[in-house]
Amino acid sequence: MLAQTSPRSVDSLAPAPSSRSEPLHKRSTAEFRRLLGAATSDDVLVRLASNFLGVETPMRHYQLHGKLRTALAWHTLPDFLAMQGLVVAGAVGSTGSGRHASEELGVAEFESLRLGRDLWLEIPKNLLIFVESEEGSSAQRAVLRFEMDLMREGRVAVGAFHLDPHPRLLEDWFDYTRRANPLRGRKLFANGTLIEGRPEVERGRLFLPEVVRQRLDFALRRFVSPATARLAALGVRQRAGLILAGPPGTGKSTLGKELVETLATSLLWITPGDLSEANDVREAYEIARWLAPTVVFLEDLDLVAESRERGNRGSMLGQLMNELDGGVGDHPVLTIATTNRLEVVEQAVSNRPGRFDQILEIGPPDSVSRRGMLVHRLRNADLAEDLLDWSCGLLEGATGAEIEEVANSALAAAVFEEGAGESRPHITRSHLEEALERVSRHIADRKVGFDRPAARQR
Repeated sequence: MLAQTSPRSVDSLAPAPSSRSEPLHKRSTAEFRRLLGAATSDDVLVRLASNFLGVETPMRHYQLHGKLRTALAWHTLPDFLAMQGLVVAGAVGSTGSGRHASEELGVAEFESLRLGRDLWLEIPKNLLIFVESEEGSSAQRAVLRFEMDLMREGRVAVGAFHLDPHPRLLEDWFDYTRRANPLRGRKLFANGTLIEGRPEVERGRLFLPEVVRQRLDFALRRFVSPATARLAALGVRQRAGLILAGPPGTGKSTLGKELVETLATSLLWITPGDLSEANDVREAYEIARWLAPTVVFLEDLDLVAESRERGNRGSMLGQLMNELDGGVGDHPVLTIATTNRLEVVEQAVSNRPGRFDQILEIGPPDSVSRRGMLVHRLRNADLAEDLLDWSCGLLEGATGAEIEEVANSALAAAVFEEGAGESRPHITRSHLEEALERVSRHIADRKVGFDRPAARQR
């Protein structure tokens, strides 16, 4: 029978028809209903498609797409068909589990893909849509097919049966979806969910060496600025990459959070847990291209691209190099990767312009940055200038995370001593010494970059 389902979420972004007619998966012409009634063989779907197209065996063209890309393609389908001068002659759902003779016609099923608290996209799980030109010529017909890939969670096969007038129908549809992507400019995790509920990161709170800030800003201006289009017209490569290298706690991930807050472009945040095989790398970068211009923020590069000299024979490394090389074309995708262990990263990745053009070393903050961090974190407390200078000296070699913990501990000690109240806490040398001692003990398993203060005279 004909599909009768409708999108399940009231907040869904499932496509609204361009006209007042039924949604795509409910449309049916009288001619199609007659054809549907005649398709009674065992291989009913193949027979139906063949009769609709007027050929014995329809051409099959399948591509595996992740749920997010499939949902976006479904969202743009009504406008794409209108642009191509195509209308829906009919739609059916299959109750079978694959392309087998036992498939039957039934109700199309949809899966809701939740992107955020109030944002959903719908994905057809088993839908065939029969389209034809507005003139109804049999030479201008095609069948579009959505099918969940039961062998791999998160994959959807999107296919097309068509004749020569539409040899690129599937590719043109996906190209249109890239251009009309409703999520362009959003910030997403690799699984397709939106980065929401994030605390605001003030640019002034991230204390980077000035040279690092300047080089990062230059890379971003080249990637997204009024000059970007002119640079592309002059033949400047659009894709780019840079590595943020340094010990833990120096602000690499915080920089990523700052980019989430401040960039006007799309951003895709990827962790090693999102990548288990080469297809995951390919899928992530395909999403980045669909969202382009996109910043790919790739955490812990050393876990994905460990050197082959250390025994890495995984296919993910090769796929990552292919994506960074622009194996599928030059697209405006900037990869910013972080690593705590630059020395173990494959040299063909880290030491190869065109893949990663720059390596920005982010070490422990200098004296100016240390002072800025303490002033910023203790801005709501009273601290004497001489104690501020004294603390900055003792914190030489400490990471930003360690400095923040010293400030937090000193604040807590002052508040606990003074008790409840509305006045500004007054931080003393004793509070700072206790904080330094506490943090030193906490991180004693690694070589601490600063000396513990001498024991106080009691």
